[in-house]
Order: sequence, then C-alpha cells, then structure tokens
Amino acid sequence: MTKSLSSRAYQRFCQLLITAREDSQLTQSELARLLKRPQSFVSKYERSERRLDVIEFLQVTTALKAHSVDIIMQLKMDFFPEDNPSDILELWEIKPRDLTS
Repeated sequence: MTKSLSSRAYQRFCQLLITAREDSQLTQSELARLLKRPQSFVSKYERSERRLDVIEFLQVTTALKAHSVDIIMQLKMDFFPEDNPSDILELWEIKPRDLTS
C-alpha cells in the first residue's frame, strides 16, 4: 500500500476537500482565516503538497460545515467498492424486521 501524496486515492481525497470548500462558497483565504492558519496551508493540502492528519481533517470539515463521514464514505465508494453495503439498511446494520417492531 502506497503512502504517496500522488496516489490516485489521495488525489481524490484532495478533490473532495476542494469540492467541499467550493460548496461552502469559501475561498482558500477565507477558509484559512477560519482555521487560523495561513492561506498557504489550504493551498498546500489542496495541491497534495502536504498531508492532512486526522485532527486537521476534522478541523477543515468543521470549518466548512461539511460532514467528514460523507467525504470518507465517498472516498471509500470510489476506491473500495467491494466493501460498500448495497443499501442504507446494510450500512446501518438494520434488519427489515427492526423497522416493523
């Protein structure tokens, strides 16, 4: 398993973060201000020049008012489709009988 910043999976992760920022209608500078970081911080992780750790990822998604789980699930569906449940009931491990009881 590669840890490269240039892997297809990491590139997709960065694209999902860019899309989340754009959906939040924030510029890199505005997001950086919310994070109390320089604009270059946002630029570097968006261009895959630096890796985000889990805490930074959660800070970014919180500032964007984006759901971190949605981003991770999208990444998982893109790169590990065999691990994805076929429907929401399977995802939440709900049995049909649970809905009627």
